[in-house]
This record gives sequence, structure tokens and C-alpha cells, in this order.
Amino acid sequence: MPHASSFIRSAAMLLFLGFVLSGCGPMLKQGTPLSEVQKDDDLRAKGLYVISPGDQIEVVHLVDTDYNAVVLVKPDGKVSLPGLPMDVAASGRSTADLANELNGLYMKYAFIKRPNFSLIVRSYGAQQVFVGGEVQHPGYLEFQGGERNLMQVLMAAGGMTPTARTNEVLIVRNNVAGKRIIFSVNTDKIVSGEDLGQDVAIHPLDTVLVPRSDIAQADIWVDQYIRQMLPVPGSVSATYAIGGTAVIP
Repeated sequence: MPHASSFIRSAAMLLFLGFVLSGCGPMLKQGTPLSEVQKDDDLRAKGLYVISPGDQIEVVHLVDTDYNAVVLVKPDGKVSLPGLPMDVAASGRSTADLANELNGLYMKYAFIKRPNFSLIVRSYGAQQVFVGGEVQHPGYLEFQGGERNLMQVLMAAGGMTPTARTNEVLIVRNNVAGKRIIFSVNTDKIVSGEDLGQDVAIHPLDTVLVPRSDIAQADIWVDQYIRQMLPVPGSVSATYAIGGTAVIP
């Protein structure tokens, strides 16, 4: 029995090594390059704010002041404006993008020959970031007083756990064009000082996901498919005959 158990354990270790070697590699197969993320940040810095539900927006026309309004972005991401027969999608779009669409809509429905709308964000709604995965305190974080960088957000979530994939933290967001993007960051290079540019700005409504490392994934696999199938050490029993009586030690 000890020989059989030893053989099973050796085979299990070979399977384990094969699993680890085959499972290594990046989780994100095709993400947005950090250079594109930086361009998006530059546009935000120039005032191209991405609208969110709960924001209060002032719509101003320089000539036709009858169409001026202060509106709240509804939970479905749309706004209702005077002179338009439909709600207009606003959430996930930049203020410049929405202003351009309003120019076209008012030309079509309100017959304004030369529409010239501008938008001013008067107050902000959802200022939250979701942090999930291998962090000590996953959940929503409230932004107070502006943006944060990635390491600040991770520290606010209690830091990463020992099982975290620290070289591939994923961030999902809507860019200023309203397009959903996903990219990865190597926090090891931030901590080592090798590439501080990896410590990217985190914006409201971003999702930060810290995946489980390859080794942690492998350990779970071994526990589920190998350890639970192996004999428990010391559980192998034998029966001896002593004076005609069977004894199980």
C-alpha cells in the first residue's frame, strides 16, 4: 500500500507540473495598449469629461435661450431636453460628443438653423470605483476630491492578497468616446520602480480586477482533483491475528 500511495503521489505531482506549465501566461489575450489609455487620459485632462448617471448637466445655447436647461442624467443614462421628442443617451459619452449630437438633433426637430450648444457639468453623480478579485476588501470605493492612481485604489481596498496575480491587474472602463476598453497593468514594475507609468489614473466607474495567480489557481486544482482523491496519511490499516482475534490498529 505505501508503494501504491507513493506512485499515486508521484503521478499527481507530474499532473500538477503539467497543469502549471500549460496554464502560465497572460490572462488578457487582447487588451488596449497603455499608449492608447494615456491618450484617453490626455483628452480627459483637456476637459472631455465622460458623463455618468446622476450627473447634473446644464445645457446652454448662446442664441436660443429657450432651449437652455439644467437636467439630471437618469439611471438609464439618458436625459430629457426641451424641444426634443425623445430622450438622448448621455452616459458614457464626453460632453463634447453629446453637444455635437444636440446640435444635429435641434437642427432636425427644432428647426434651429445654426445650433450652438455647450454643456457644463454642474454636479457629479456616481463617483465610485469597483475593486474585485484578490484584494483584502473587495467592493465599491467612493471617490472624494478627484481621481486616484491604481496603487492608491488598491491600498484603499486593503492591498492585494498573497494569491494575487500582481503582474496583470485588469482595468475596465468607458473611454471618452464611450467605447468599452480593458487593459492590464504590471504592479510589480511599479513597486520596483522599473516603470512608474504603469501606475495609471483610475477614473470614476472604472472596474479594477485583480486575478488569482497561476500558482494559486494550480493549488486549487490540486486540492480539488488530487489531494481529495489521495489516501489520508496514516489511514492505511492492516489486520493482524492475535490468538485467533482480529485486531485493527
